[in-house]
Amino acid sequence: MQLNDGANDLLTGSGAAGVLAQYTVNGKPVQSNSDSVTLAPGVTVHLTGSDTSATSTVTVAADPSGIGSALQSLVSSYNSAITELNNNRGQTDVALAGEAIVYKLTNDLRGLANYATGSGNISSLASLGVSFNDTSGQLSFNQSTFDSATAGQTTALTQFLGSAAGGGFLQTATNTMTGLLDPTNGVITQAISTARVQITSTNTLMTSKEAALTLLQANLTQEMAASDALIYSLQQQSDLLQSMFTAQLGSQMQSTKV
Repeated sequence: MQLNDGANDLLTGSGAAGVLAQYTVNGKPVQSNSDSVTLAPGVTVHLTGSDTSATSTVTVAADPSGIGSALQSLVSSYNSAITELNNNRGQTDVALAGEAIVYKLTNDLRGLANYATGSGNISSLASLGVSFNDTSGQLSFNQSTFDSATAGQTTALTQFLGSAAGGGFLQTATNTMTGLLDPTNGVITQAISTARVQITSTNTLMTSKEAALTLLQANLTQEMAASDALIYSLQQQSDLLQSMFTAQLGSQMQSTKV
């Protein structure tokens, strides 16, 4: 132990100097400056004491529970997406009514849910407990089925899942999602881009039509005013002719009496 003011030691050091933790794994000596040591990538143990004569056996086994939780999350996300897509199909008062992208997204997601390799002890999501409930298109996850399918089947599970770039379900899922969500060439990105172009075109057309209607309104207003003036003039002439006719008729009647 030592007490220091930042520049000078204030006490004489006391106590035994610390030493690195030393341990042996499969006969290979290893040192560490911490009591939390890494035996292998992803495998960490905590040293609790010192005993040069005792040995401990560390058993490492794959735990598929994390994959089960991930599949449950996948099912939940899938159902939410399908529900939203269903809300935009078969109706006339929704934004995406009749749009092809609704069917494209639905088919791609269903294809992913139906993924199967056709070989191996684990060959499909259904064999892992992921299956369709009914005609609604919703998925469900059966934990018991998953546990039974993966018991002692670490290699088969690993082969079925694969990796994002190395085949299996994960590569298929990655490619599917990239095809849908890629910020440059994804189906949804392209659909949004197309919709924006259509909106711009529609706005331009609306502006043009509004200008044409405004001009038409002005012309019609002017023509109606001219028509009203002409009608008024014709009415005045009619009244004048009527007065002249009445006066002439009266004159003729006077002449007849005489």
